[in-house]
Amino acid sequence: MPMDQSNRAEVRQAERGGGPSVRTEITVVTILVAFYIFIATYFAWPYASTYPVLSTSGGSDPYYNWRIIEYILAYHKQLVYDLALNYPVGSINPRNPFFHWFVAVTGILLAPFLGGRYPCGL
Repeated sequence: MPMDQSNRAEVRQAERGGGPSVRTEITVVTILVAFYIFIATYFAWPYASTYPVLSTSGGSDPYYNWRIIEYILAYHKQLVYDLALNYPVGSINPRNPFFHWFVAVTGILLAPFLGGRYPCGL
């Protein structure tokens, strides 16, 4: 009995594993990531861009992250031991360096295009 066109497509899909194609998965993941970035930015933007101060809500953690990024931009090394933590004794910085270095390097790379020598006014 000869196969018609729809049966051939079903057989080919069954031979591939029966799941969605890789292109479909990449498209769905891209749409979800774009939606997440939109939602995260859309609702936070009015609070983050209050003039004339930088709005860093959420306690002292944003200020300390800013301090670490300024230290990286000034000295080009990671802030490992800080006297401001557990003052006056000091402590080791428990934060992972990836975020801070990513922000600092991105700022350095974008500074010439945005009219500055260094980001953060340093």
